[in-house]
Amino acid sequence: MSLDKLTTLFDDGEFTELSSGTAKEVFTGFGRVNGLPVYVFAQDAGENGGAFGEKQAGKIEKIYELALKTGAPVVGVFSSNGAYVAEGAALLGNLGGLVAQSAQLSGVVPQIAVVTGVCAGTMAVLAAGFDVVIAGENARLFVNPPFVLGDETIGGADSLLQSGVAQLKAGGDWTDAVKAVLAYLPQNNLSPALPRLATQAIADVSSEHIEWLADDGSVLELGSDYGAGAVVTEFARQSGLWDGKTAGAGCLAKTYFARVNGTAVGIVHTLGGRIGGSACRKLARFVRLCDAFSVPVISVVDAQGFVLAAEFEQSGDVRQASLLAAAYAEATTVKITLITGSAYGAAFAAFASCSADAVFAWENAVIAPLPAAAAVTVLWADRLNAGESLEALTAEYSVTNGANAALDAGLLDGVISLPESRNIISAALERLAGKRVATLPKKHSNLPI
Repeated sequence: MSLDKLTTLFDDGEFTELSSGTAKEVFTGFGRVNGLPVYVFAQDAGENGGAFGEKQAGKIEKIYELALKTGAPVVGVFSSNGAYVAEGAALLGNLGGLVAQSAQLSGVVPQIAVVTGVCAGTMAVLAAGFDVVIAGENARLFVNPPFVLGDETIGGADSLLQSGVAQLKAGGDWTDAVKAVLAYLPQNNLSPALPRLATQAIADVSSEHIEWLADDGSVLELGSDYGAGAVVTEFARQSGLWDGKTAGAGCLAKTYFARVNGTAVGIVHTLGGRIGGSACRKLARFVRLCDAFSVPVISVVDAQGFVLAAEFEQSGDVRQASLLAAAYAEATTVKITLITGSAYGAAFAAFASCSADAVFAWENAVIAPLPAAAAVTVLWADRLNAGESLEALTAEYSVTNGANAALDAGLLDGVISLPESRNIISAALERLAGKRVATLPKKHSNLPI
């Protein structure tokens, strides 16, 4: 990491370095990104291998203190071959102090981690706790060294994306990725979201699933390689997203930052199938990130419920389903849900009836306690035994439990069509912009992580 490279992150390359005369293994300072103040610390592996010790920790601690005082985001660039082992146990206290400071600021100011080289041990724990983790092409993040575990693939960029530790992958131009993420987030948890636009497109930007909803060129996908299963839905077939080969029961769970009529939003999108444990964790963390900074959450839902498998129950993944529901229920930001296909049982409860401010459905949506085929075998066993076909009864059940029935039951605010969805959701965002919620006094909830 060179100082010249670091300055490209900031508007007009203007960067003020702090404590430049000490601990040259780490740069610290501040500047403006997208017009707003941002603090940064960046390890320099070109200086003594980026070795980390008490002095380096002191420089980073000062950055956190300034961010706390001023309410500005923190960007951390991680690349170090290790610590000054000679400092012994005292170094553990310095590292623990950084983790504590980062945890204190979590949910107060955005924290973006960029892993450009080796990030090991406690520094890996620190980086993984940031709001968004960006993996550079040479990233290696791990707690225990790969050579000790006998697997040299551990901690690489692709591994970090597949495990969900990192949400974005960037090449040498990682600064563009940082700018893009910061463009959707306010300065801190007390600042209103500002009408800023994302910078140039970077890797992992995709709008193919939500182009009918988001502003052109405004979509940034996070975590594209994590919590996603193969799926085929009617919407996928009609829109040409299906390759005609891949199919499966897994739910394609997507998370995006985007803009709708200029308003920065977080979009959760599930496309058919059943939601697994990793998808639950991915969606829950994204909802909590949006909620921390009052970014509205739009949930576009087509889900048949949670995974139907013994492994789901035996592994305790019901905790992850509970985590997802709790994240939605606890979130006080604006929450708008659109049911585009199926919303069965606990899935509808998690995405809609827990605490959504507005719930809409497309005309062909089915909202029911059970998937149609399963419900028919329970409710209409006599008709099946009398010779009526399962297909005909399933179709009848789907109509009986369609969007209009849900509207009549008071579960929806409207039944709408795809062409009018964008305008209706945009109007709901505008109507709910002044939302205020008083919560009960407590230290924190006890989430079933």
